[in-house]
Amino acid sequence: MRVQQKKIMKSYIKISVISICIVQLLVSFFGCKKQVKLDTQKPTITLVEPTEDTLELSIEPEIHIEFTVTDNEQLQLLQVDLLESTGANIFSQSTDVSGLSVYPFHAHLTPSIGSAMPMELRITANDKNQNVVSMVKTFVVIP
Repeated sequence: MRVQQKKIMKSYIKISVISICIVQLLVSFFGCKKQVKLDTQKPTITLVEPTEDTLELSIEPEIHIEFTVTDNEQLQLLQVDLLESTGANIFSQSTDVSGLSVYPFHAHLTPSIGSAMPMELRITANDKNQNVVSMVKTFVVIP
């Protein structure tokens, strides 16, 4: 009788282990199937001033910089720089825009220059998923 009980016990253990394995497989294949969409879309910069076709700007009374940054999910960081042709930074601003999907930027600048000088406006924006977009606009500033 003892031998028969051992056989029954071994069969019970085998069936239990196999059942557990089957349940785990079923859960892993059909259970928590959440499809995670990865955001690969870069933010968008819409330049208002200076316009895309602006070649020269007068500092009378000031340089006007205006644009809007948008993202399909959430923005994270915005960096704006205005540089002289020498590389000297006239204006630099880094803004934490976390949680926003739209951010309007507006600035009035009056650089001290004696003669016409080429300048470069650099705008860089990244979203919460580290998608980055950059825009560079070159123009000549006339005193």
